[in-house]
Amino acid sequence: MVDAHYREAYADNELAWSGVWEGPPDPQALRWALAAAKATHYHDRSMMQTLATVYTVLDQPDKELDAEVTAAHSAGGYDHPPSYWALTEGLRARDLGLPDLARAAFSRVPRDDTPGCSYLPAQRYLKDLDATPAQVEPTEQFQPP
Repeated sequence: MVDAHYREAYADNELAWSGVWEGPPDPQALRWALAAAKATHYHDRSMMQTLATVYTVLDQPDKELDAEVTAAHSAGGYDHPPSYWALTEGLRARDLGLPDLARAAFSRVPRDDTPGCSYLPAQRYLKDLDATPAQVEPTEQFQPP
């Protein structure tokens, strides 16, 4: 029973992961990630990291941070590879309006064409950053009234 329960959680986790990386984010990804995390009683590190990633992609930074903290204290599961961390670092930098840091992080993701890997979404985000016009710095300092 435990193995079947974990296999279902793992399948939900994989669906959530592919739901945020293969094309535009799928709104179902959050439901799958939450189901996977709940099925493992929020104690599986990999499930919590996926949930944090879904929150990041869906621009919910407060919930993302809570999930990352929970993941850090979780003993079960596996830890994502460095390419995952570079990808999520790039997303955070992008969301904070730091495009140069985002580009640097996305560029650190090594080439890998395996489905579900971090390389393909990193390339997509790099392309999106390159398509965004550079912000012009204001020429005057803001003076409060």
